[in-house]
Amino acid sequence: MYYLPFIWSHGADLLDETRTRWTLQGPQAEAAFAFFADLNVRHGVTPNPQAYAGQDSDTAFLSGRVAMCVTGPWFMPYLNQTALRGRYRVVPFPNGARPGRTRVTWDGLCINANVSEKERARGLAFAKFALTEVEQRRFAEAQRALPARQSLTTTFVEAGGGNDSPAAAFAEAMQTARMQPITEHWIGMSRAIGRHLGSTVRDGAARRSPREALDALANDPIITRAFGQDRD
Repeated sequence: MYYLPFIWSHGADLLDETRTRWTLQGPQAEAAFAFFADLNVRHGVTPNPQAYAGQDSDTAFLSGRVAMCVTGPWFMPYLNQTALRGRYRVVPFPNGARPGRTRVTWDGLCINANVSEKERARGLAFAKFALTEVEQRRFAEAQRALPARQSLTTTFVEAGGGNDSPAAAFAEAMQTARMQPITEHWIGMSRAIGRHLGSTVRDGAARRSPREALDALANDPIITRAFGQDRD
């Protein structure tokens, strides 16, 4: 999922405005894939997953295997209970050819369509309760996520230590944030992107150029079936 900021910051996009047509092709997409690959292959500042096999990036960060990891505000309460409290910083993604972008997801409270009317009423009541100013203030003060109410962003920042705190960096990033695209094909599409993008940092002959990876991705059966581009 974290390929999105690299793609967006180079002016590329996954889908058209209707969310029905694949658009991750062309010079801007190639520049995004090249930038991602160069961080590892050319500059040597990002590791391959094999470099910390058996650990996810958060665990690798905590154990000192990597110096930086990609995560969200939910990681801060845990960090603040460790020896890293007051010693870590939050920084934005590096810019590409366009201004930097970060990714926002649509986390929310969901009600199953098959529940009874009584259960549905209870679910709606809880959702309304969770979105009240009082409860959203609890979210902000707990630092688990940026509150849904924008008016409580200041509360989130102050609870995290003020204007120079890691919490403030997350709040500031919202100024250039973009919503992760909503599509019924997201899971399969995302896995395909990750798999083909990963081929640009493989070892030896298995490594693909950014253009080769993008071409293979555009012709991946998952993409062609989902977005009407089957070439058979």
